Amino acid sequence: MQAAPVLAISATRAAAIDAPAQTGTLEAKLVDLLAKMTSANASLEAIVKNTGADWSGTWWILVAALGILAAAAVGLALHLSHVKTVARKLDDLVHAMTAPRSLPSIADIDPRRGAVTGFDITISGSNFQAGAAVRVRGNFATNVEVRSAAEIRARAPAGTPGEAEVVVQNPDGARNATPVFLTYVPAEPVVRGIHPADGPAGTTLVVYGANFQPGAIVRLGHADIAATRNSENDLSILVPLGPPGDLAVAVRNPGGADRPSGKVFSRS
Repeated sequence: MQAAPVLAISATRAAAIDAPAQTGTLEAKLVDLLAKMTSANASLEAIVKNTGADWSGTWWILVAALGILAAAAVGLALHLSHVKTVARKLDDLVHAMTAPRSLPSIADIDPRRGAVTGFDITISGSNFQAGAAVRVRGNFATNVEVRSAAEIRARAPAGTPGEAEVVVQNPDGARNATPVFLTYVPAEPVVRGIHPADGPAGTTLVVYGANFQPGAIVRLGHADIAATRNSENDLSILVPLGPPGDLAVAVRNPGGADRPSGKVFSRS
């Protein structure tokens, strides 16, 4: 009657010894505990044989208790192994999150000045990673190309006149620590045509092109004439009195320089 429980506890102990988790000091103590359980079981068996009493009910209760303790010991050992694995993974994660990162650094931007309509730039520096993003005044640049760890090409977005901070941010979140700036300047006016090409004083002359700002001036020959801005692409003036002749046409935005157009108006 008693042999089966002994074999069951012995088998449980053997399983615990073979379990992968039994590698540390605590696991060794658990194995020792199971050995003591087996010894206690043998002692109980000897008591039953010597007394000859009817211990069958109590015996099975004790055997069941020992079996439960043995199973709990094995389960605890396996659980501790799992905890150790999780702890190692957490440690690796913390290490990865706290490991020093190489910050991207901007040495130069070429050109440093460009039109408010947007312009192409080349950023030179170090520690640029594939997939890096470029922001100018908080807005994403387009056509970003990380050519190497030392060079990025991109197109600065449209902006307003003035300085704008440039930021390079790598996929790992690292960004340049030293502020670097470029400057937006008003777009230069472009003259594409005039109408009519000739006429007397008092003629309404229309200048077609792009980037005409409020307050733009039309220079006709040597005369500066305040223009009526019909749109960003359309200015008009009245041809002033003067001697007949060919007059070069140029446009100047506020704060800018004259932009010769190559167009000529013939005053009759």
